[in-house]
Amino acid sequence: MFFWNKKKICVYLDDGFPVKFSKQNLKVLKKLGFSLYIKKCDFSKDLDSKNNGSKKFERKIYITEQKYKDNSNSTDIFALIQGDEIYLFCKILSMPFYKEKHKKTNYLLYVRRIHLLLLQSIGFSYGLNYCNDQICVMSYAGRFYEWDEKMPGFCESCNEKLKTNIQNNYRLTDETKIYSNERDFNFNIGYSFYREKNYCEAIKCFEKARLIDNNDIISQLYLAHSYYYSKQYSEAIKEYEIFIEKEPYYYVEHFHLAYAYEKAGNIEHAIREYKKSIELFPGSSKAHNNLGAIYLFKMNLLEDAINEFQIAVKLASKDKYAYTNLGIAYEKLGDMNSAVKYWRTAVRVAPDCKWTEKAREGIKKFETIYNNKTINSIIY
Repeated sequence: MFFWNKKKICVYLDDGFPVKFSKQNLKVLKKLGFSLYIKKCDFSKDLDSKNNGSKKFERKIYITEQKYKDNSNSTDIFALIQGDEIYLFCKILSMPFYKEKHKKTNYLLYVRRIHLLLLQSIGFSYGLNYCNDQICVMSYAGRFYEWDEKMPGFCESCNEKLKTNIQNNYRLTDETKIYSNERDFNFNIGYSFYREKNYCEAIKCFEKARLIDNNDIISQLYLAHSYYYSKQYSEAIKEYEIFIEKEPYYYVEHFHLAYAYEKAGNIEHAIREYKKSIELFPGSSKAHNNLGAIYLFKMNLLEDAINEFQIAVKLASKDKYAYTNLGIAYEKLGDMNSAVKYWRTAVRVAPDCKWTEKAREGIKKFETIYNNKTINSIIY
């Protein structure tokens, strides 16, 4: 706890603005030595005409759900900081909220973003800059998921600088803006569609974001994912290859590229990418299983397939796909005892899965053949 002179903040809420300050954020402000005053105002009127009688506040913060567009850059901004006055334009923070069934959760998240923006704006108003600590409230965040990963507080370094500047009555002389630029805006909307599995709309937004900034690898990645999950494999291949050229050490993207190649019928490239994925992360049971499936179903390389499936079940003891595929491979080798053994394991670990229907059919076929042989031996 810091013991220095109390500073005052007056927060003006747009008339009817339904926001309550969380205990966490009030605690942060109190720790910094601030007294918080909350007042209602009509944002449509001239804010400069607002006064508080004889009271003089150290910081005035105006919060509204209106949007603000910076004419010089033609982009929306989150906040505008002018000397001792801070304007928060929170309409954009409510996006992307589309699902009504999550309305309550989204509202709480919206309020949390406002609190984070409030703290960051106070930091800027006292001379802080963007921080490299991603958890610190002063870290840069152009995308919503980056805002949501922040903690409502300052890192030790920012906190010390803020403390010093508050004690010295620091006043910002240059105008500061916290932007939501067009690229970030398109990514944010695209990401919301992506989470809703509306990949068609997500693709449009991610493509716009990438056109604005060709070096935006995050938009590039989610564009590839959107094509992948919408089963547009030829397009997914193109986008994953561009991403991997820039960032070659992501094993998951090599796995997705391999699967896309497999679905497109390019087995040679699929094998190459599965092997690359395994090289980067040997613990991927899915990559071993999928590589084994190519050996089994596409190339009839039974020993190679069994080796990959055995590795997969060692890495994931409940991998129903690998157990089922092991049964099929041993059946092709003529080892029905081993086949039934793995099929029964598959059914035990996933009794209600459609995939293990193949295992159940294999067991039933074996039992039918075994019973017929037993009957015939008795007759003869």
